[in-house]
Amino acid sequence: MWAVALVTAMMSSSSSPKLEDLGFLSGAWTAQVWGDTFEETWLSPADGAMVGVGRHRANGKTGFVEFMSIETAPSGEVTLYVAQGRLSQGASKPDPFRMESADGRTATFVRGGDDFPQRIRYASVATGLACTISGTQRGKPAEERFDFRAIPHAESR
Repeated sequence: MWAVALVTAMMSSSSSPKLEDLGFLSGAWTAQVWGDTFEETWLSPADGAMVGVGRHRANGKTGFVEFMSIETAPSGEVTLYVAQGRLSQGASKPDPFRMESADGRTATFVRGGDDFPQRIRYASVATGLACTISGTQRGKPAEERFDFRAIPHAESR
C-alpha cells in the first residue's frame, strides 16, 4: 500500500509544472507590434520567483509598462502576476494567471473571468521567444502574437 502512495506522489509531483521549467524566458526581448516596439525582460528563476518588466515604445515615448512576477506558492502552485501602468501613476492591481503547463520550452498560464486575455502562452522558437495572448474579447475569440527576438547586450539600454 505504501508503495502505491509513493509512486502516486512521485507521479503527481513530476507532472506538476515548476518554476525551474521557465528558464527559457530569461533575457531581454524585443518585438514589433502594433507598428511599434514592445520590450520584455525576465530575470532567471531563483528562490521561488522570476521577475519581469515590459514596455511599449511608440514615437519616442513609452505608451505603457508592465510589471510581472512568477511566484511559487507554498502549495507548489506557480502563478504569473501582471500589473500594468506606471508606478508614479498607481499601477493596476496584479492579475493572477495560474501556470497550467510548462516543459522547459513552453509555458501556458490561464485565468477565469471576462477580461482579455484569459490565456498567455510563451514558447521558445528558432527565432527567439513567441508570446501568444488569447481568449474572448467583446464576446468573440481573440488572439495576439508577439514574436520576440533577443536584444543583444550592447543594444539594451
